[in-house]
Amino acid sequence: MPLSAKKLAALRRNALRSTGPKTPEGKKKSSRNAIRHGFFARDLIVNCPYLNESPADYDRYDSVITSHLCPNSQAQELLAKKLTFSVWRQQRLITAFLSHIEARVHILSEKLPRNSPLKKTFKEADLPFNLSSLPPRLLCRHLSHIGRISLSDDPLSRRLLKYQKSLAREISRLLDLYYTLKKDEDRDR
Repeated sequence: MPLSAKKLAALRRNALRSTGPKTPEGKKKSSRNAIRHGFFARDLIVNCPYLNESPADYDRYDSVITSHLCPNSQAQELLAKKLTFSVWRQQRLITAFLSHIEARVHILSEKLPRNSPLKKTFKEADLPFNLSSLPPRLLCRHLSHIGRISLSDDPLSRRLLKYQKSLAREISRLLDLYYTLKKDEDRDR
């Protein structure tokens, strides 16, 4: 169905008024509007409320991993940097996953009847351990037993678990490559 000339003119007038942010600060802020979990973020440090990332934290990760691996060559150093970045992204993913689970638990607890014993459990968050210390799959299993939360039906949870698996494989491959390279370089010396 073709647009009438009147409708087309109205659309063009409206488009002139809604062109988005004008200042660099506004453009930078609006570029982060679509961030949900930060997994595909272009920036190394993502400034969004639930991630709380800082350059100092990344530097700490980098120094811990680099000091543990003790790279002796430029190739080893590059692999250590890549490993740091992958571990950083994995931590970002875990933080996003936990934030998502918190939101799901909150929504679920609001739907429970007022006198439900589960409501008290959710309010007190009386869990026997720290949630962030658990691997995501175990966390899903634990939470589903506690509150009958079906995270497997949730598309975002499935996607985050898929990304986590992918990162775990990437980290494993990087470590294998790093130690193979280190062994070869030590043998050549």
